[in-house]
Amino acid sequence: MLQHRRLTIADLKPRASDPVLTPPPAASVAPRQVSPQPPPAAPVAAPQAPAGAVRSPQPPPTPPPAAAPAPATPKKKKQRHRGGMKKKVVPLPRAPGEPRLRTAAQKAKKARKRAKVAARMLEEARDLLRTLEQRHPLAFPALPARPRPLAVGIHNAIIAAHGCKPRLVEVAMKEWTKQHFYQVALAAGGPRIDLDGIEAGQVEPDQQAKAREVLTPKRPAARGKPRDRQGLPPTGDKAAA
Repeated sequence: MLQHRRLTIADLKPRASDPVLTPPPAASVAPRQVSPQPPPAAPVAAPQAPAGAVRSPQPPPTPPPAAAPAPATPKKKKQRHRGGMKKKVVPLPRAPGEPRLRTAAQKAKKARKRAKVAARMLEEARDLLRTLEQRHPLAFPALPARPRPLAVGIHNAIIAAHGCKPRLVEVAMKEWTKQHFYQVALAAGGPRIDLDGIEAGQVEPDQQAKAREVLTPKRPAARGKPRDRQGLPPTGDKAAA
């Protein structure tokens, strides 16, 4: 039977009978041989142009060609309404010469377009009248001078002298002849004048009568029913009768 004994400090000390462990000899490492580096090469200087030479401009670098974009295929949008796909409206057949039927919105849009064109034309006509007042003061005098009756067909002379559009000259003449003082001159009668102020014809009697009719104030139309139809007693001659 084995008996266990406690270890003491004397047991831990080395004894003379114990073998001596010697470290193995270190392996000999040969020194690394470094190869000598060649000296750096001297930079080569670029050839310089002579003093009197002119340096030619270098052409700009050519950019690479851009790739053409692929054509986009338009997508068809499906128009829908409450009932599904939008139905195609087929216009009703019209007889030759029959006016086209328009909705209220289309009529209003066309009326606004006409009013816009008319306002622009009127502004251009007034500019033309100011030009005529400066170049032909005898035929188109500025206020407070009174205008005189113009020769019949004077619009052709204005078109030939200024190269204006016939429609523009027509609007300008309407704007000039509708003024009150021109109608007074027509009603008074007398000779007509051209652009240079030279007499060219006379005012006809029917033209004088028409001018007097324009100058005569018109009475407003009576409104309402006669007194006898409203259940009121008649007045004047009807009451005496």
